[in-house]
Amino acid sequence: MSSALRPENLLGALWSSTELTIDPQQVIASLPKFLASSYRVQFRFNTAVTRVESGALNAGGEQWEANSIIIASGDDFQTLFPEYCERIAVTRCKLQMMRTLPQPRGWSLGPSLAFGLTFRHYPTFEVCASLQALKERIARETPELEKWEST
Repeated sequence: MSSALRPENLLGALWSSTELTIDPQQVIASLPKFLASSYRVQFRFNTAVTRVESGALNAGGEQWEANSIIIASGDDFQTLFPEYCERIAVTRCKLQMMRTLPQPRGWSLGPSLAFGLTFRHYPTFEVCASLQALKERIARETPELEKWEST
């Protein structure tokens, strides 16, 4: 299903006709307009949130009150919640995604490709009978991963 896969040493693969891949740049550009028009979500871009407490937040010199507040700060929780970061010893990390230059003759990667580590984290794969065996194999072959996942 993907011309990018190289079959040498490949033991197996899983294809899902219901999986979906989105273009992050397209979603980032269009999602705020959709949420604002469909759900009356209010956005304030280029505005630093300086304080959050139950039911309210301060941003750009204004105070906002809401029943639900969603913080989408990326990896920077230290700015708003330093006491929690100290208490639970947060280790900052980032997911590295790859991006290429436009490929010749319109070549495309095709469907999303993932490997064993990914399967352990998504509820979609919990129905797989072999998931427990995969988890055990990864724990046996790379025990250092457990330390970083549980901290």
